Amino acid sequence: VIWSQTPTESLSGLDVVRGAGAGHYGAGALTGVIALRERDGAGGALELSGGELGGQRLGAATTLSAGRFSLTGALQREVSDGYVPVRGPAAGAVDTPLDLETLSGALRLDAALAGEVALSLRASAYDEERGSGLLGARSSASGESYSATVSRAPNAERLGWRAQVWRRTSDFANTSVAVAAGRGSTTPANDQFATPAEGWGWNLALRRTAVPLGGGRLEWEVGADARFAEGETRELFRFMGGTFTRDRVAGGETSVIGAYGEASWTGGPWLVAGGLRIDGWENAAGRR
Repeated sequence: VIWSQTPTESLSGLDVVRGAGAGHYGAGALTGVIALRERDGAGGALELSGGELGGQRLGAATTLSAGRFSLTGALQREVSDGYVPVRGPAAGAVDTPLDLETLSGALRLDAALAGEVALSLRASAYDEERGSGLLGARSSASGESYSATVSRAPNAERLGWRAQVWRRTSDFANTSVAVAAGRGSTTPANDQFATPAEGWGWNLALRRTAVPLGGGRLEWEVGADARFAEGETRELFRFMGGTFTRDRVAGGETSVIGAYGEASWTGGPWLVAGGLRIDGWENAAGRR
């Protein structure tokens, strides 16, 4: 998980959902979910900090509102010269700092439409560079995400619903090295110079809450979703005679399309819940 893509100032909390379920997290969350809640409301947060080893951080988030519209923005910038993980008599010329440089941001536009319908448009991006503590070993990561959501909250008298589309792109690069005895030099082992990937999908749901039933309250949701992804790894390996002698490109595509229904009944100390989900999945265009 690349945590630098999410400024902590942009979050209001999180929900931990334990165990598998049939609902809208689906087959992508077989052991549960850590759902991050983005801030929602007036005001803002700002953090400026500095420390040893060139550590500096700026984190900011705020929400501006005007009538039926609100705009929420978040920004994070962090740099550090880093510390050397191997020190003392064991250290050698190959041991370098764990330097860090990150930049990330997000914008979300919320609008209240007619009939208590809400529209949310969101875009975010991140870029990260890291030193791995060894001469010649580094990594970088970048990505963007976009989503559009239209929804109406449910209650006991009416149905709620949600429709969403989303798209994500990412790239990652990593160099690995072999360390010589005495830690005096390194030899390149692998250069994974690109891993471009793209994911997109949609989800639809109908939901009803707080329906009186048998002395308790019934909630239910039915929905459908789809996720598609494609990507590949591009790398150099087998370093001999001062150069990489082989390269490799591998990749493929995946898709998951599913539908689900789930319900829960609460009465006194009792909670009864159940669900059913069916998915169709495919791995295709595999290549190396």
